[in-house]
Amino acid sequence: MALKPVVHIRFGRIWSFQLGQFAIPIELYLCERDEGKLPKRTFDVFYHYDNEDFNRSLKNPVKPVDAVCNLFLDKKFKPFLRIWEGARRLDQLNRFLTPGSNQFIIPGHEPVDFDGFLDRSPAHITFTDEEEHLGRKNLINMGIDPDAPFYCFHSRDGMYLKISRPRIASIYGEWTDLSYRISSIKRYIDCADELTKLGYYAIRMGKQVAESLDTDNPKIIDYATKYHSDFMDVYLSAKCKFFLGTNSGMTALPLIFRKPHVFVNVFPLAEVSYCAGEHNFFIPRHVFSNTKGRNLTFRETMELGLGSEYPKHPRGLEALSKYGIDILENSSEQITSVTLESQSFLTTGMKYTKHDEALQAQVMDLIMEYKEPLRIKQGRPFSIRVGQQFLRDNEDWLN
Repeated sequence: MALKPVVHIRFGRIWSFQLGQFAIPIELYLCERDEGKLPKRTFDVFYHYDNEDFNRSLKNPVKPVDAVCNLFLDKKFKPFLRIWEGARRLDQLNRFLTPGSNQFIIPGHEPVDFDGFLDRSPAHITFTDEEEHLGRKNLINMGIDPDAPFYCFHSRDGMYLKISRPRIASIYGEWTDLSYRISSIKRYIDCADELTKLGYYAIRMGKQVAESLDTDNPKIIDYATKYHSDFMDVYLSAKCKFFLGTNSGMTALPLIFRKPHVFVNVFPLAEVSYCAGEHNFFIPRHVFSNTKGRNLTFRETMELGLGSEYPKHPRGLEALSKYGIDILENSSEQITSVTLESQSFLTTGMKYTKHDEALQAQVMDLIMEYKEPLRIKQGRPFSIRVGQQFLRDNEDWLN
């Protein structure tokens, strides 16, 4: 710290063992740097980081640099950063000798673009000629015309950590993935069929997935089980026309390439801050109360503590048992409807009725009413659309 009057040395942890914590925070850091938002006279040094308790529970603990979730993404980010694994020890020493020294350490970004950087700045990762050639060759090998439009879709199934990083179950138990974060890939197939009729190829994404796709449509490609590679994860995310998925790590890759998104099965509602974007759509999961015999409204969900920090929020835990709460998965019809709407909106400039726009305005009013628990930053331009048919079918949700 003696150098601080001359140069401010900061240590940055790269949370590279999970895709969402890796891709977006680094991209946002680079955007901040481009816009001159970083403190003056700083010298930032990064190192790969893995939560020690997290790593200790694994059957095969590894060094953080060997636990990177996507090696190609790591390779593409390295030219933009000073990465020195020896900084880990210096960082630990700094934290030990200087209590409260977090002010001198780059805080880990949440994987949320609170300041709207992604809407106003270009992506940092580009591809070399050799990488472009390889990407197009791989598309051909997958049975895809490299000049044809394609979209990517993904459903979180809870298998990634269980397969790639198995725990010592006798001590720590198996990995558990709360049911509200999981959805069935089968509910995305009808949507894929409809989009192939519009000329798209549909590419199912994922790494270490629970099940293969059951379809005989040649334009629906089960890339996750047949063709997966770290390189193609990044390439496909950069080249797709849009991405359909849940609020999970896989959606982080197309987000850093500024691709339009359709977010489905969104829960809790605080994830709307992650899903926001000028060209993005979303539909939430319903929160059904067996005690009340109906779906809870937006406001009820927030007031019961189920919209922001569930299941950690004490009120949320109380409501879970008191009201007999089930978190309902979006139907195949709902997923198809919002996805087709997004394509009409993006390709033809779909027009909405006054009633539809009034429903959208009600959603925005509710979001702004709860902007603190929904993590909407003051002054940030905020834009997102809820699926039109979802709102028409669920006007009571806005009550």
